Amino acid sequence: MTLLNGMLRASPTCATAGGHWLLSIIKEHGEALLEEVQDILGTIMMHMPTMQEGCMKGFLLEAVASLAGFHVEAVTSSLLCRPLPMDSDTSELWRAMSGGDDFSIHVLHLLLAKLDHQAETDCSSAEDTAAFGPLAATCAALEIISTLQCGQVLRDMLPAMLRALVEQTSHTVGQKMPAPGGSLCSITEGQVHVVGNPCRLSMEALACTISKGIGESVAASLCKEGTWPLLECPETHHEGVCQLDEALLTPALLLRPERAKDSNYAVRRMAARALGNVAHGAPAQLKHHRTLILDTLVQASFVPSADEVMTEGMISLAKVLSQLGTSTGPVILAVGTHVRAFFDHKDDALCTASFALFGTLAGCLRKKWHSWYKTQVRQSWAALLLHLQDPNKEVAKECRRAVGLCCPYLGLRRVQGVLAFYVQGSEVSGEGLVVTSLSRGHPGAGGNL
Repeated sequence: MTLLNGMLRASPTCATAGGHWLLSIIKEHGEALLEEVQDILGTIMMHMPTMQEGCMKGFLLEAVASLAGFHVEAVTSSLLCRPLPMDSDTSELWRAMSGGDDFSIHVLHLLLAKLDHQAETDCSSAEDTAAFGPLAATCAALEIISTLQCGQVLRDMLPAMLRALVEQTSHTVGQKMPAPGGSLCSITEGQVHVVGNPCRLSMEALACTISKGIGESVAASLCKEGTWPLLECPETHHEGVCQLDEALLTPALLLRPERAKDSNYAVRRMAARALGNVAHGAPAQLKHHRTLILDTLVQASFVPSADEVMTEGMISLAKVLSQLGTSTGPVILAVGTHVRAFFDHKDDALCTASFALFGTLAGCLRKKWHSWYKTQVRQSWAALLLHLQDPNKEVAKECRRAVGLCCPYLGLRRVQGVLAFYVQGSEVSGEGLVVTSLSRGHPGAGGNL
């Protein structure tokens, strides 16, 4: 390294000779240079700002690319330690590692792994400062993706990359750069302008990925809809996520389950709503990804979290179940068991959603599950009858609807008729009529009252 350092400091002729010598050494003995990677890159970075002639700088860039061919992980890790925001020389080095789309994808997989891992383990020096590790990986991914000649090579890793970059955008909303520095280049066509802003930098990487991996028309549509300003503002970030989810519905459906687990409750709520919109907006995609969507919405509905998130989860789950009908599958057995616990919930909106979901199950049953649903209805009669006259009109309305849908499974035609009469506006107590008819027509069904 001392010899190389001296040659690069010498005259242009000696510097050119030093570049040739470096390339020869790496190509012939690159396998044995693992321990020297950091020193080689340090020497190159030190001299790049003074290398004004294109051919001389080209030697250094080619040397990095050749070294990465032998020790890509070591070169990647070393470059990720460079200060942020990236200067032009560091950006050139990352782009130099794109020795072809296949190799670029290999580098992107390494960056994605670091971004995912460090997002969980790397902590900021302050609450309002972005974590260095994930941000560095985001910067590097932007440079690599921008050099891809064919966006199709991103296809296999596109869902994971979009998920990671959207999460990175969410994590950096309102945060500062982890270290002082200059500005970064702006997105073309006026999408966003990055000046040492972690969130905007993350959005730039996301926009580039969308443009390359999905299409420029989708990226242009997001611009037109004003998605980027919404994403950047903490108060409207969840709205931007919802717009983003809608735009990426077909090509990146796998993004949604990850958003449904976001620590930001507003984002999780909007993600659950977006999944519900799949029922009517993309029925073919719903059937193709049925298991994934159902499992995600079941988690959103029943894993304890904010009441608003669980309510949105149940509303969306009801939409999806209604669309799938009897092709739903055995997941409805878990839904029917869990949803009953929310009939008496103190939150009226969640209580309303639970009755609506329970009633929806009636239209999703295969014949072999009729007996199971009948048992669920019997065990729920006390709560169902109690809420027929709930003080909250919406709760009472959905409860009456649920009871009406449940009755056919018990063969209680008299109860069903009385319920219809009650819904039309009888002044007599609805519960009294139903209970009386229940006890006369099917005494065993009232055992839980």
